[in-house]
Amino acid sequence: MASREALSENLVTLMEAARQEYAAYLKSNSLPFTSQHAQMIIIDNEDRNGWRSDFKDVTQSTADSYLPSWPGLQEELKHRTLDLASDFVSTFTSTLPFWANPLGPYQNFLQLSNANPEFKSEPNSWIAQQILVPAMAEYLRSLESADTPNTDLANRIAAEAIDFVGSSKLRTRSSLPVSGIDMESDQLSVGDIVVRALTPRQRGTLWMQANSILLPAISRDMLYSTKGAYTLPSHVIQVTTSHPRMLQPQPGMYHQAALCAFFLHGYPLAGLGMMTSDTVPTWINWARMGVPIQLSAFPRGTKELRQDSLNEIWQTLKKLRNYNLDQPSNPRDLSLHRFLLGSIREDQADSLLDFTIALECIFLPYDPSTRQAELAYRFRLHGTHYISSSLHERRETWKRLRDLYDVRSRLVHGSEYPSAAEIAEKVEAARNLAQTALLKAVRSHFPRVEELTAMVLGEGLD
Repeated sequence: MASREALSENLVTLMEAARQEYAAYLKSNSLPFTSQHAQMIIIDNEDRNGWRSDFKDVTQSTADSYLPSWPGLQEELKHRTLDLASDFVSTFTSTLPFWANPLGPYQNFLQLSNANPEFKSEPNSWIAQQILVPAMAEYLRSLESADTPNTDLANRIAAEAIDFVGSSKLRTRSSLPVSGIDMESDQLSVGDIVVRALTPRQRGTLWMQANSILLPAISRDMLYSTKGAYTLPSHVIQVTTSHPRMLQPQPGMYHQAALCAFFLHGYPLAGLGMMTSDTVPTWINWARMGVPIQLSAFPRGTKELRQDSLNEIWQTLKKLRNYNLDQPSNPRDLSLHRFLLGSIREDQADSLLDFTIALECIFLPYDPSTRQAELAYRFRLHGTHYISSSLHERRETWKRLRDLYDVRSRLVHGSEYPSAAEIAEKVEAARNLAQTALLKAVRSHFPRVEELTAMVLGEGLD
């Protein structure tokens, strides 16, 4: 059994030896170490009322082009790799094996007779293919140029490898690019959430991925957009989850809860509906899992995100994990499910109905003594006392709930169908009322009918 420090040092040495052999391969075949290409970048306008594109010439490593065709390690380095793999197996017997994707495009590094070994029968070969080869590939792909070593990079990758193999859990990070957030700092984090600003280059890559059908027509012409016409993500929300080591990760397990938490705190998220999930660290499993996310492409503005507000969102997210937002099984789940639907829809009439249903789930719990009597009245009465504390607030809330339920009834029953302007006005009122009521319910508890009755009688909420 080897120490973690010895394993890390030996892996760094192994990665550097692989770099030297790969560099010699490029030189002997007169292949370039780097290449230049035009990279699209996205830049916000100075008044932040839209964005424009530009192109920047960048130099990057050619590793992605030539590594898949590299013949692989020389025999001596191959044996050293398998020897180190044996040390990993003997050191981390309690945490091996782990769930892994099929081998990626770099499995040729070792030229094993069995290209797809199983841990049970060939543990050394399995660890070499699943940990050591991916670490080498990550080092070679991340170097600015294969002819120049980077000790700090090698040490970081080695530390990630040791931490991963020695962990009792697998971690998955889901990343959802969004607009609707404004931050002074480049990154904020708390618990399992990280929110960071996308670089102009990352935003350019996202645009080209989302509009790949247009790529043949793109040269170096400038593109632009105003916020009213189209949105392009400015930030990415990342949520990390842990699960048993032999369990296959489910892409975006908590993306709905995370979105709902941000919506409940008033963040008007929009985006391209492109979410990715990666193992932590990302290079362990070469395959990136993608999940389409329903999200409005048209923003409703932005809201400033500070550390204290992200802390509150994190507290809400932890509570939301107790609810099934995807397949509701009770009125509480349904209220959050319909609120989330209303927040991501682009049709305002649909959103208004979703928000109203979410409120009905809270304010109109089943009451055997009243059954279906006077729903509109009970909706206003319970909602007014649940949301508002002072007499003045209750009067205003009563009016808002009355008007909302009236528009909802006209939408559903067809009498004097409301105008588009009236729907637009009331959908914001419905959104705000639903945010207030649901946030209170999630952070405390959903009120029972007895509690709502007690509040109306002036006895307060337990």
